Amino acid sequence: MINQQIFMPTNAITYQFSRDLRARPLSETRASTDAMAVLYSWADHDGREFDVHVDEDDQLVATLRWASAQVDAAASDLNALCAAHGLEREVVKLEASSARQAI
Repeated sequence: MINQQIFMPTNAITYQFSRDLRARPLSETRASTDAMAVLYSWADHDGREFDVHVDEDDQLVATLRWASAQVDAAASDLNALCAAHGLEREVVKLEASSARQAI
């Protein structure tokens, strides 16, 4: 039997994704649309999942969770996907009201 704990998300962080204005060429797609593409691709691995809290044209805020066994790969994959889609991200702290709305 495979140890299921290896693939259970144990780490979490909340990011705000937005367009990287330094990226060339700039995408004509909404930043949030590109961010969703990044997140679905990123989460297409065992032990990774996400919840979206804010979805606006110019930004997307989501909490990403990943298994401890995925730490290096999860970070590397997220970096590559964001770069490929012309996005930047920053760590944010959710306000209590935003967290309640996401539930």
